[in-house]
Amino acid sequence: MLGGIGGLTGLALGTLALEAIQTAIADFGIWQPLQLDGRVVLVTGLITLVVSLLSGLAPAFQAARVDVRTTLLEGGSRAVAGGCSHWFRRALVLSEVALCLMLLVGAGLLIRTLLHLESLNPGFDGKNVLSASASLQDARYQDSAAINRLFRETLDAIRDRAGVQSAAVALHVPYQQWLNSGVTVRASGGTSRDRDVGTSVNYVTPGYFEVLRIPLLSGRVFDPSDSEGALSVALVNETFVRKFLKEADPLDSYLVSREGSRHIVGVVSDVQQLPGLAVTGPIVREPAIYIPATQFSTANFLMAHTWFSPSWIVRASGPREQVAQAIEQAIARVDPLLPVASFRSMIDERDSALKSQRTNAWLLGVLAALAVSLALVGVYGIVANSVVERTREFGIRMALGSSLARVIRDAIVPGIALASGGVVIGAALAAVGVKVLKGLLWGVQPIDLGTFLSMGALLIGVNALASLWPALSLVRLDPSSVLRQD
Repeated sequence: MLGGIGGLTGLALGTLALEAIQTAIADFGIWQPLQLDGRVVLVTGLITLVVSLLSGLAPAFQAARVDVRTTLLEGGSRAVAGGCSHWFRRALVLSEVALCLMLLVGAGLLIRTLLHLESLNPGFDGKNVLSASASLQDARYQDSAAINRLFRETLDAIRDRAGVQSAAVALHVPYQQWLNSGVTVRASGGTSRDRDVGTSVNYVTPGYFEVLRIPLLSGRVFDPSDSEGALSVALVNETFVRKFLKEADPLDSYLVSREGSRHIVGVVSDVQQLPGLAVTGPIVREPAIYIPATQFSTANFLMAHTWFSPSWIVRASGPREQVAQAIEQAIARVDPLLPVASFRSMIDERDSALKSQRTNAWLLGVLAALAVSLALVGVYGIVANSVVERTREFGIRMALGSSLARVIRDAIVPGIALASGGVVIGAALAAVGVKVLKGLLWGVQPIDLGTFLSMGALLIGVNALASLWPALSLVRLDPSSVLRQD
């Protein structure tokens, strides 16, 4: 009966929670539908039936082996099945605590991974920066001249808006996955032969590095003089220099492609982006080159815009809604038929890049919280039952002079001992189980002592509170009434 009621209650609560869960995972960029169907109801019913039968049969078999003579001599002061029945309940609670610690450790490691990734130096200043993307897969923008004219006129219109400090257009912003391409690196000094490499590529307009405040390490950034007919130039980031120009002067080196060679005129700081060349983390610092939008060929524009939409990036003061409206109005003034797809801050970009890690941490955290609640119920039940069974013993001890504090301490010791034993077993299991999470951890080791100790201490602490609550009922115990019962 209890199992059936619990199963129906859980099914009802799960049904009510579906909408909340759907909303939560949608915030993480996941759009998989969640719905209750016959299979879920069937599995829930079977699990409820099996667990109910096992939970009822185990103590029933123990009660069938009770020693009636001993029980009668004890005057009913102990449970029907005698003291030997405790081992099964304690083993269940021990297992609950051990499994709970495994989930807590897993959740802790994923949360630490998320915190580590969010604390990484982004390589730029994204405060008060808003980006707006718009698709240029349009018959009106099939050549570089039309595209650059759009960039120039819309940026002029945006810069005229109140509160706008700087603005630029780029194929990519930080925390996105960038276009990848192959180039030949021709290092300075002739000390090494040409080298074919793979790199991320981003076209930008003058002002891009000013908007995002990406540090310039050497050389110069792009300016309006880097036009279509001028010397072909490029900027590289520090990872590109470290990997491909170790012993060469970057400012005296060239990048060679089918379209000719480009002189490297500056080196800028790395920014975080999604991996494209090699998966070394959810967000990475990959070799990257920057090309002036005015020197990006028509063929490259058409190829890039097939897969990516450029972004108008604006640094401005004022509420986000007002800035977004100003950007949209400025673009509409130049091209009323060009719809702006989305407005995103750099925090939005970071959260989007880390949505998988956030989802994993959130889901495992919820499961760990549920496991903690089950462990608390188990420890509370053990201690509460122990207090009831030992009420006569505690009353006699208090009548003989034992202090209330000592009696309460002895009452909660079984619960704390169970929690401690479960933590030890759970730590051993977690040390093996975290290998499953190895591919999801970044910036933290699977066997992280701090996480193991903190989660173990947390579990022991909350179970100590669960043990203390029923033990406090001894405050109302009257030793004289216990003695009169005999």
